[in-house]
Amino acid sequence: MPFKSKKQEDYLRINEPKVYKKWKKRYNKGGIKEDRNEFSNWVNPDQDFSTFELEKTIKSAKDSPTATTLNVFGRPVTLTDKSTPFSKKFIAESGSTTLVAEKSDWGDAEALVKQELELRPGTRAQVLHTVGEGGRDASAIHLQSPHVNAGLLTDWNKDDAGYIEGKITTDLGRFEAGLSSNFMKDETGKIFYRTPNRKLEFTGFTDFENLQHALVKAKEGEWRLNAETDFGQNKDVRLSYNRPDKDDIFRDLFRRMTLGANRGKEEGWSGEYRTDLDDTENLEVDYTQGPVTFTGETNFGGDDSRQKLTVEIMEGPITITGVENFDDYESLGVKYSKDNLSFGAKTNFDGSPYVDASYNTDNFKIGVGSDLHGKNVIRAQGSWKFNKGGMAGCPMDGAVIKGGTTIKPDRYTHGKRKVKNGKTSTT
Repeated sequence: MPFKSKKQEDYLRINEPKVYKKWKKRYNKGGIKEDRNEFSNWVNPDQDFSTFELEKTIKSAKDSPTATTLNVFGRPVTLTDKSTPFSKKFIAESGSTTLVAEKSDWGDAEALVKQELELRPGTRAQVLHTVGEGGRDASAIHLQSPHVNAGLLTDWNKDDAGYIEGKITTDLGRFEAGLSSNFMKDETGKIFYRTPNRKLEFTGFTDFENLQHALVKAKEGEWRLNAETDFGQNKDVRLSYNRPDKDDIFRDLFRRMTLGANRGKEEGWSGEYRTDLDDTENLEVDYTQGPVTFTGETNFGGDDSRQKLTVEIMEGPITITGVENFDDYESLGVKYSKDNLSFGAKTNFDGSPYVDASYNTDNFKIGVGSDLHGKNVIRAQGSWKFNKGGMAGCPMDGAVIKGGTTIKPDRYTHGKRKVKNGKTSTT
């Protein structure tokens, strides 16, 4: 995890949710591509130029039935109208040069010019410049080759960034490394290694200040090992095993019981051992065969001792669940669910039973429950969607969007395709 400690992560999640979500997104996969792509958004919000996604837009424009080829100064230019009822968008393409101009009813007008150059076979460069209303100009240059990618970006004001990545595959495995910077105080670095047989992976990340993160993944057959650390207080090691049922001593026994299908659960043994290499560890093992699943869990008697055994049997619409935690607590529950209706009953064998029933639809939910000792509960919830005007079946009919444009009801036919002026449209 990219945080200094679990306490810091919890503090940001509760008190600074925006910062917490940004950090989680930015550093989840190392931060390098995330930083660059986030920076690229203001070059063109619809494209990620670092991966040449603009080519998809250009190709779809060429293949569009509305494309027109013109002769401009002796050069063929493909002009495509990609406008919608709510925006005007035109794409002009000639050779390796592309111009995209767009103006929406709710946003500012902007134009993008892209020039692609092939420096040598397998190596190419992109130069991009965006001009927008209100002085929102931005430029970027990206270099892509089989082993190295690099780029520089600027908004000609105060935001600048650069990145470089290297990747190579050898007999020893796959190696990747990258560095990104905004040329002020934020830099991030990442390294990655994977063996040729893909059984071992290593990922490392740093912001060259307070955030460090390393992750090792290994697998062999049905075994999986994940080890993770921030080189501070947070460490996590997980060892798991998951094998579909093949030849097992319990297989014939449970098949003779013929209790029904297990509702898609994978049969066989599985388990996971997890520790923070300090004072916390946990082991969970389960076995599924036919309609029956056994699950056992223990934390090996830590400060909060916990051992639990669960047995679940699923036969058609009926589910039976029994729980034993070896600490004076047992429970047994039965639940019946079919279509929109469900009934349930549960007891922990100490005189505290509970029964409930519920009926659910897409728009309405109602339920009742009782402990059979005078404490009864009734729950109800409903939700409906209403059209604000115009034809029924299209919530946009009659609405007025920014700029004063009214959406006309005759554009829609209750969600069906309608031909208008030789073109098809849908709600």
